[in-house]
Amino acid sequence: MRRLLVMAMLLGGAEPALAEVKPLPVPVVTLYPGDVLDAQRIGFKDFHLTADTPDRFAMTRAQLEGKTARRTLVAGKPIALAHVAGQRVVRKGVPAHAAWQKGALSIDLMVEPLDDGAAGDLIRARNSETGAELRVLVRADGTLVAAL
Repeated sequence: MRRLLVMAMLLGGAEPALAEVKPLPVPVVTLYPGDVLDAQRIGFKDFHLTADTPDRFAMTRAQLEGKTARRTLVAGKPIALAHVAGQRVVRKGVPAHAAWQKGALSIDLMVEPLDDGAAGDLIRARNSETGAELRVLVRADGTLVAAL
């Protein structure tokens, strides 16, 4: 009798919790850091979802198209949002135009980005004239806005 009770407990605990199954975008081929994700490189595969899946993984192709792989993305595996980034519009070490404005005062200068950056990223840059380091916000057109 005791043996049956232990087996029932073990078998009962082994039953998987019911989870919703939905298709998630996956790389069709393995992608490496710096590779751009496009429609031809993204397919779909069914996965069991958990409550935190939408917060951690891409759910639609639109969330990924045009983005760059930050890490190796294995073919057939779901794509973690933390492993992709917007396409870089500013490169580390390549001079870029920066602007700062407060009221009627406007300052334009050339800076050297100390980090790569995609639109919306806050990165570090060095003023080419003074050598001072500042934080700048990357715009989609590749210009920078000083965040003093």
